[in-house]
Amino acid sequence: MFFLDILKTPAYVEQIPVVGKIVTEKQKAPVKKVETKADLMEKENKDLKETIAKKDAELKEIQAESQDIANQLNIIADNEEKLKDEVISLNEKLLESQMRKENQAKVYKDMAKYYAEMNAKNAAEIINKLEMEHIIGILSELEADIVADIMQNMSEDKAAEITKKMLVMAP
Repeated sequence: MFFLDILKTPAYVEQIPVVGKIVTEKQKAPVKKVETKADLMEKENKDLKETIAKKDAELKEIQAESQDIANQLNIIADNEEKLKDEVISLNEKLLESQMRKENQAKVYKDMAKYYAEMNAKNAAEIINKLEMEHIIGILSELEADIVADIMQNMSEDKAAEITKKMLVMAP
C-alpha cells in the first residue's frame, strides 16, 4: 500500500534496509502528471493567445511605421508642390529678364541709329553723361568707325574706362 501511494509511508520505513529504499525511492521519484485533452487544449489556447498578443504588438508597430511614412510622403508632396511653384516663378522671372534684355537690345539698336546720324563731338558729350551699361549697349550697336570717332571726342580716361568695360561686359 505504501508502494502504491495509498497510505503515507511512515518515517521509520526508511530505516528498513531493502524495503525502505524501494518505498522511499518510489515516493521521491517525480510523479508524472498525465495531461488530459483539456489540459493540452488549454496549453494550446494559452500559446495561441500569446502569439496573438505578439502579432497585435507587431501590427501596431507596423501601423505606426506606416503612419510615419504617410506623414513623410505628405511632407514630401507639400515640398514638391512648393518647389514646382518656385520653378514656375523662377521661369517667369527668367522669361521676364530675357524679354527685358531683348527690349533693351532693341532700344540700344534704335539709339545707335540716332547717334550714327549725329556729329561725333555732340554724340560723345551726350554719351559721357550716360551710365556705363547704356554706353556699352549703344556703342556695341554702332559701326566701328563711328565708335572710333565718338571715342576720339571723349576724354582719354573715359575712353579707356569704356574700353575696359567693353572687354569684360557684353550688353
